[in-house]
Amino acid sequence: MHAPNTASKLWLRLQCQMINGVAQGVLVQADSAGKPLMVAKWPQELTLAEPMADVTKRVFAKQAMQMLRDTDGTILLGHPLEINKVFWGVVVVRMSHRDATGVTAAIKLLKWGETWLQYTLYKQDEPSLEPVIAILNKVADEPSFEEAAISLVNYAASFVAAERVCLGLVSQQGVALQAVSFSAHFDRRTPVMLSIAAAMEECVAANQNIFIDPASESEQAASACPAHYRLIQNNSQCALRSVLLKNGERVVAVMLIEHSASQAVGEGAVASLMAIAPLIAQAIDLKIAAAKGVSKQLAERARGRLAKWIGPGSWLAKTLSVSALIFVVVMLLPGQYRVTGEAVLQGTQKHLVVASQDGYLAKVNARPGDQVLVDDVLAQLDDDDLRLQRRKLISELQQHRHTYNNALANSERAQATIASALVDQATIQLELIEQQLKRTLLRSPIEGVVVSEDVSQSVGAPVSQGERLFEIVANQQYRVLLYIDERDIAYIKKQQRGHVVLTSLPGEVFEFDVLKITPLNEVREGRNYFRVEAQLLAAPATLRPGMTGNGKIAVGEFKRGWIWFHNAVDWFRVRFWW
Repeated sequence: MHAPNTASKLWLRLQCQMINGVAQGVLVQADSAGKPLMVAKWPQELTLAEPMADVTKRVFAKQAMQMLRDTDGTILLGHPLEINKVFWGVVVVRMSHRDATGVTAAIKLLKWGETWLQYTLYKQDEPSLEPVIAILNKVADEPSFEEAAISLVNYAASFVAAERVCLGLVSQQGVALQAVSFSAHFDRRTPVMLSIAAAMEECVAANQNIFIDPASESEQAASACPAHYRLIQNNSQCALRSVLLKNGERVVAVMLIEHSASQAVGEGAVASLMAIAPLIAQAIDLKIAAAKGVSKQLAERARGRLAKWIGPGSWLAKTLSVSALIFVVVMLLPGQYRVTGEAVLQGTQKHLVVASQDGYLAKVNARPGDQVLVDDVLAQLDDDDLRLQRRKLISELQQHRHTYNNALANSERAQATIASALVDQATIQLELIEQQLKRTLLRSPIEGVVVSEDVSQSVGAPVSQGERLFEIVANQQYRVLLYIDERDIAYIKKQQRGHVVLTSLPGEVFEFDVLKITPLNEVREGRNYFRVEAQLLAAPATLRPGMTGNGKIAVGEFKRGWIWFHNAVDWFRVRFWW
């Protein structure tokens, strides 16, 4: 179907005027054979240049949007037109824009123009399309949304010959009266304005257009549309028409049109206005979005997405609600609070074996981890020098005894007394050497486990008297050292029961009782920890001193909410002096 020549020219002219920076435009339609046929151009004296014809051919060939930069720097934008999802023709405009923002806006307006063109094709019986499109032109040309709203209601009132046209903006809070025709300033708190806003909210709640006039049955109107009925009662010489402006399924605004009884209602004009209501809604949305900053637009999109996810009809909202209820109930239930700390296993009895005298390490019989019994020889010092001294003393002792015996035989009392004293001296020195020889054998004083470093690699090395060589811990006698954070030390008391799991024995849990809380603290990883000593209730043979693990002390029952969050609350109290 070919568009009427006059309507096509009007459509192209208005389209080019709505887009900023457009200097030329042509409208080309595909004839019955699919060949391009120019049906309108703007301005009328335009001669189709080669670049514009080239863009037209490209769009016809690919049925897709094409863009070409001419030699003078202007942009030729060719946009395909579809009517009822069928390729209809091409509109080509020459633009002076050099930025992407202007081109994007032009593409949107050309896309909207397809709807207007379809209206031209299938509404040929209307007297004129120009007033209808001019309404959209008024909305698009105004710099702000407030000015666009005023222009819209003023032009609509003139177009449909209405006494008053009001525009209300729909939001989650309700309907806000935005503009009243031929009234630059109005008070929303007056009874009339409040009645108009109530009628608009009634239209939004019904989700349909409402028309009511004095000829309507009063009972039916009062029950179906009470707000409209009250408004018309206040002015018995008027007819009301509320029109929803929807962008898709979302109601953007409500337009309320009032006709006086003395005015002739232009039903054709009203029908035209209602036909382009979706386009008006889109234009209003565009103006509102342009007035908002990027951050507000992103925030609104985020809120909309969140409302979609957790709205009343969303399974996610129900799941979150049930989960929140369960969480609150669980927080109020009592639970056992257990303080956790690092644990180290130590023996209760520890003995040191040291070098009894200066010497050299001759032999080592025990290494770390060996089980030893009482009097087992752990190591031996070199005794060669002591044995030589003992042989020397034994020889001297024999000589002194021989001298003593000769003196007694010859009745030399003075000589016998001297020899007797030398015999006693040698005997004492020999006993001292014997004791030193015994002390060269380093024996275990208890039955236990060697936990000191390995000295077997130091055989032959000199040792000093009192130097530590072995450390032995008694078997089956262990204590647990726990390092408790200073935030929880106040909850620890003697005789509290706890459990420990050792890293080397993860499958076994050992019980203990708290014995002592030491006042000494240690700094670990930037935090203060206090040492707590505890006694194991049972110590199997698999335990070894130095084993580490994780211990927990039961300090009492508290509500689970307090158990989970008291550390965070205490942290805020300390930081901000709660």
